[in-house]
Amino acid sequence: MAREDGAGDLLGRVVGGYRLERLLSASGGRSVYAGRRVESAFADAGLPEQAQVTVYPLAATQPPEAQAEVRARFQREVEEAQRGTAGGALVSGEDSITGARYLVTPLPAAATGAFATGAFATGAFAAPPPPPYGWYGGGAPGTPVYPQGGYAIGPSPFEQPARSSVGRIVVAFAVTLGICALVSTLAVGAAAFYSLTRFTRYDISINHGPDAQVKTGCAASASVESGLALPAGAAPDNRQVLRIEEPGVTDVQSIDPPDASSFMEAQYAALVFPGLLTLDRNQCAIPWAARALPDVSQDGLVYTFHLRPNLRWSDGVPITAQTFAYSINRAEDPCYGFSAAYYLNAIQDAADFNSETCDYWSNTVKGSIKTLIGDSLLAPDPLTLRVTLANPSASFLTAFAYPASYAVPEQLVKPYGVRFPEYLSQDGGFGGGLFKVVSWDPTGGLRLARNDSFWGAKPLLREIDVTFNPDEAAAYQDYLAGKSAVGFAPDTLLARARGHTGFHQIPKQEIYYYAMNWQKAPFDDLGMRQAFAVALDKTALAALAGPGGSERPTNHITPESMAGYDAGLKGPDGTQSLRGNLALARRLATAYATKKGCGTASDFSTCPAVTLTVLADSSQVAVANAARAMWLKAIPGYPIHIQALVWDSYTSAIGAGAQFAESYWTADYPDPQDIISNNLECGGGFNDQNACDHSADQLLLTADAASDPTARLAGYQMAEQILVTQVGWVPLTQSTDWWEARATVHNYALSPTGVISPDVWRMIYLTPR
Repeated sequence: MAREDGAGDLLGRVVGGYRLERLLSASGGRSVYAGRRVESAFADAGLPEQAQVTVYPLAATQPPEAQAEVRARFQREVEEAQRGTAGGALVSGEDSITGARYLVTPLPAAATGAFATGAFATGAFAAPPPPPYGWYGGGAPGTPVYPQGGYAIGPSPFEQPARSSVGRIVVAFAVTLGICALVSTLAVGAAAFYSLTRFTRYDISINHGPDAQVKTGCAASASVESGLALPAGAAPDNRQVLRIEEPGVTDVQSIDPPDASSFMEAQYAALVFPGLLTLDRNQCAIPWAARALPDVSQDGLVYTFHLRPNLRWSDGVPITAQTFAYSINRAEDPCYGFSAAYYLNAIQDAADFNSETCDYWSNTVKGSIKTLIGDSLLAPDPLTLRVTLANPSASFLTAFAYPASYAVPEQLVKPYGVRFPEYLSQDGGFGGGLFKVVSWDPTGGLRLARNDSFWGAKPLLREIDVTFNPDEAAAYQDYLAGKSAVGFAPDTLLARARGHTGFHQIPKQEIYYYAMNWQKAPFDDLGMRQAFAVALDKTALAALAGPGGSERPTNHITPESMAGYDAGLKGPDGTQSLRGNLALARRLATAYATKKGCGTASDFSTCPAVTLTVLADSSQVAVANAARAMWLKAIPGYPIHIQALVWDSYTSAIGAGAQFAESYWTADYPDPQDIISNNLECGGGFNDQNACDHSADQLLLTADAASDPTARLAGYQMAEQILVTQVGWVPLTQSTDWWEARATVHNYALSPTGVISPDVWRMIYLTPR
């Protein structure tokens, strides 16, 4: 949101259930818009098709007295509207992405005619595309200020205080799914959801296909075919060379798309190899090598992609639907054992195929499923690919945009096998995306050059020169000395780096947590899981985990900046406190000790011993020791041990179902299905701690396939609240990402998933020093 004197221009956004299509006035610290209802379903709520929306900006960067004035004015005008002096209030609330308050009232008659003639959709009233990456405000001009979380659940008019929280959640979701969009709007803030989807897209409404982009607010992404030209003042083309040092890295291990296991590897793989889809700068899945979003069958199982014509590798070999079928099948082939194969598990038979046995002597699959081609992958002609899913999956397109599904060159894979990336730099370089690999020094760096064979608008950068520097501090000093264009301060220098021009910090979709094995005492008891959870002062632990504010304490499973983040979520103690509750922890533990006959309120030494397994890392061990001290303060004498293991032993212990273990999850794709369902569905593939709540499980299974984006996010929120209360995880901290870029670097920005998408890379450019 571009700020000017405290007022914001949100044209093209959705606030209060209305897409803002014309700025009527802006004065006195507020802005008044004419807006159109975003969805016909809102008709059930009795809201008119068009209305006036008054936005009262409220940002954390404002002084407390200024914030108080905004709140007071907002409340005063809401009350006036309710009394009818302002035409009657229709909707009021808080847009949790911008922090602004909004009031929706009837549109003045003078403005109504513009809607009738369609004037707001064209000409001077046309809504511009949304600005890249969040709203702007605070700090230096042009410094992105990212949303601090998703929409909040306010008190529902259907809630009754006497109703249990679990019962209320289940009933609310049933109403949300089964009755109408009105209940969904009232119960979970659907209007704010539509604003949120500017950041993450949920367009998988069954039988909607591409039309769902409009529904979710992601339709404004620029086409990959649209031309890009260096703006006035840019450095000449021969100087459009971006130099980056990757800190703490000795080499890119692999840019083979399904084997790109780190975000850095995935980022460079996405620049060299083409995907049918990619994520844009707002984390929306957009067409890339596909002409448009896929057609979706009535049952939500068959996705038909139509490729752009004349796609080619840099060596002139065509890229066809058969290329993608071959590449996706290869990604799932058990003889390769690729690390990112599970991204494609929604495809029919993909998980079973990937689990088959491989005869490594003949390099052939021994199981009953030999290939997905001709089964769930069909290429009836060079420009058509049909992908069949096992079940409807609302997160499929977002996951499919990850490089695991990207095309690889069969003409190189066949002669060179898994080592084909080592040969990309031969004969002047090779690629099929925005860039091609022209140099790869295993001990030094990677050089990418603009791919003149790319079918869409060419990137503004001519070259990307990447240097690997295993010394993080040295890499940062090189940035400060002017040797690279982008810098990443070590944790210990983060607080100082915040004062630098060009500094950016955003929430990362990564949660660190402790996981308890529900099948091993004492964590087979809910009271003890809750006792260990509520005894922790997460704010103190976060300060140990990440110096300088790199880690933020949290009670959440779904991270901030991801759609479905619930700002109203409560911890196991029924509050939003992050400081812990020692008295409650002791009461819960005492009840357990009394029931089991293993201790008293002052001595729990004969209760089942607990061993917390952590990685042998200094900060994680420090956090674990601090947590142990907190537990012993709340539960005196409890036998608690810390086991710090090296990586291989640690991962083996986790996979074997450790009793109690520290772990983390980084979002593979920006969808709550990836983090909640993958980890906490009963019997899920990553549910090593055997957590299982059947009411939450049903909500997750329903949300995974739900066609309505608002309803599915409501389901994830409700399931998350149950699982936090039941202590499926003990969330500790959410990580952040940060970087610095020189004033000569424009449009460089990480996303909350830690990856710069090709859609952003093609717009990065340099100006002279």
